[in-house]
Amino acid sequence: MRYMIMHKTNAAWEAGAKPTPELAQRVGEMVGELKRSGVLVAGEGLGPSSQGARVRLEDGTATITPGPFGRDGAVPARYMIFRSGTVEQAADVGARLGRIFGDVVVDVRPVNEPWDLGFAPRPDGLTTRRYMAVVNADAASEAGAPLAADRRAALQRLADELRATDAFLALEHFEPTRQAKRLALEKGPKGQPKHFVLDGPFTETKELIGGFVIVEVPSIGDALTWAKKYAAAVDVEEIDVRGLAT
Repeated sequence: MRYMIMHKTNAAWEAGAKPTPELAQRVGEMVGELKRSGVLVAGEGLGPSSQGARVRLEDGTATITPGPFGRDGAVPARYMIFRSGTVEQAADVGARLGRIFGDVVVDVRPVNEPWDLGFAPRPDGLTTRRYMAVVNADAASEAGAPLAADRRAALQRLADELRATDAFLALEHFEPTRQAKRLALEKGPKGQPKHFVLDGPFTETKELIGGFVIVEVPSIGDALTWAKKYAAAVDVEEIDVRGLAT
C-alpha cells in the first residue's frame, strides 16, 4: 500500500526562506534511509503560494486568483504534477483538471527544484518548471465514491494531451480522510518530542502542503513509523498520513 506522508508549510517557507544546511542534512539522511529500506516511491517540496494561483470552479467557470493564498489550506482529494512554462499556463491546466470534478478549488504551486533552493545552478535552456495542482476535497471524494466513467475518460484525455508534449508527470488520488492519520507533535519537558496520533476524518488543515514523501509499506502503522522520522527531519508540528488509491 502506498501512503503519502506530508507536512504543512509555514510563514518562513511562504516568505521564500531557503533550507538551512542543518535541515538539508537531516532531510538528506532521512531520504537516504528511506531509499536503503526500499520503501521510497517519491518525494517533493513545494514553493510558496506567492508563486502559484488558486482556481475556483463554479458551474464550469474558473476564477483564477494569483497567490499568495494565506493560512487557509484545505484537505486534498487528488493532485497532478506537470510541466508548464508559466504560472498562468499552469493555472489553465489546473482549471481543466478542476472542471472534471465540478465545483472545486484547485491550488497550483511550483515544485521546488535544486536551483530554487540554492543547491545547484539552473540548467541552461530550461523553459518550463514543474507545478503541482491540488484538487481540494468535496463531499463526493470524502465519501470515497468511485470516479464515474466520464470523469475517468476526461482525466485520461487531459493526461494524454500533456504526455504528448512530455508535460505530464504524475496523477494521484487520496483515500478519504476517515482512513487517514494525523501525527501531532509537542516538545516534552526535556525537549524530546511527544507524538499524538489522531484518527480521521479531518475537515480542515492548518496550512497548505509544504512537502511530502510517498512510501510503499504494508500498513498505515508502518507509514506512521516513518512519519515520526520524517517529522524529526523537517522539524514540524503536524504530519498527515494519507493512503493513495490504487
